[in-house]
Amino acid sequence: MNGRSHAILGAAASVLALGIQEIDIIDQPLVYVPALFMGIMGGLFPDIDSAENLFRKSLKLSSAQTRRDVQNATLMRPVTMVVAVSRFIVARILNVINYFLPHRGPTHYGVSVIFVTWLVYWFCSAWGLDRSLWITFGAGYLSHLIGDGVTIRGVRFLAPIYPDFIHLMPPKLRIRVGTQAESVMLALLVGILFWIYLSYVGVATLKV
Repeated sequence: MNGRSHAILGAAASVLALGIQEIDIIDQPLVYVPALFMGIMGGLFPDIDSAENLFRKSLKLSSAQTRRDVQNATLMRPVTMVVAVSRFIVARILNVINYFLPHRGPTHYGVSVIFVTWLVYWFCSAWGLDRSLWITFGAGYLSHLIGDGVTIRGVRFLAPIYPDFIHLMPPKLRIRVGTQAESVMLALLVGILFWIYLSYVGVATLKV
């Protein structure tokens, strides 16, 4: 799926995770909003291995753009210079990641969901941050793999133990990224998450 779809799916997964924790945006907005943001970031994180990821494009972190920003910055404006240099460094770090990590490689492994979410958990615990932050991040991360799992290419869920791509849909129902079918599948997945959410809070009854 593309970045926009992953962001939406990550948000939907986060809403479900927050609902299960009984965290409401009305009563706990200072907890809910940051947790929702973390869920969206979790949904986008696996595509850090792609040079065309939504995060990079949205912040205009291309090598050429950040180089021009540094060249146009002036020492007379130290804040502008610091921002430009920081963006330049981040762009170079992303270049290194893109060079060594193939798209839908290690960041799309099932074990990576556990490891990276554990790192976020450790950081939140070390700084005394609310647990909802790492829970929604993990939910968003998992939603990304599910989203890519319904595409034609699939995802290496069980790598490196089982390196082959795994698909969550039969061949005729697998979608091609960027097509109308992706929007339909996204609506279906979000609908399923919303249904589970309503079932959990008692608005609807989940039938097995």
